[in-house]
Amino acid sequence: MGYKGGNLLTCNIFTMRKHYACIISFLISFIVFIPVANASGPPKVILKFSPQHLIRNGLWISGEFFNSDFRISHQLSLEGVYAEPYNRNGKEKMSGYTAEYMLRYFPNKMKRFVEPHEVTKGLYGAFFCQAGSYTQSETTTTTGSITYKSEMKAVTFYPGFVLGFEQRIRDGLFIDIYAGAGMHKVSTDISTNRSTNPDTRYFGIFSGGVLPKVGLSIGIGL
Repeated sequence: MGYKGGNLLTCNIFTMRKHYACIISFLISFIVFIPVANASGPPKVILKFSPQHLIRNGLWISGEFFNSDFRISHQLSLEGVYAEPYNRNGKEKMSGYTAEYMLRYFPNKMKRFVEPHEVTKGLYGAFFCQAGSYTQSETTTTTGSITYKSEMKAVTFYPGFVLGFEQRIRDGLFIDIYAGAGMHKVSTDISTNRSTNPDTRYFGIFSGGVLPKVGLSIGIGL
């Protein structure tokens, strides 16, 4: 696939600058909001950032919105993915987006506890439904000056369930951990002038079947 001398996480300098500029801007916004965040009881809204998605060159942000009694919440998430791995013999690019809705149920509510020490936390079960659209393209020139072009487009649908735990770890700052699984369905459209289809190495994006869903998010309660 033309991965000589590099891999998925080795991007050119221009791509890295754009990618990390977005991340730094988002983290700065977190720092700005912390002083005015809800520091005592459960917040009505939690804005979140999921660092594990950086592994696949993605920036994942979420907003969780609680109902009046803090027993149910609705979480909306968006992710943008962009990567240009180093390719000595050509150019490769991966881009796409993901949108997710998660309905969470807290049996004992998301609430503030005082004993043995003050903390706001809650256990939950959740149903999620995720959809995405991705494009992987590759242009490779061999030593014999033969140019191969490949493009693969995928539309994904991913429903499933998770169990999780959410807790305030300092004034206004929350951590959210969850694990579960779902059925990942993929519809692909491939065009290539090679004798074989292009490889897919982008962390399950182009793979169908039962896939685990494990995550960690850091958020600010408002």
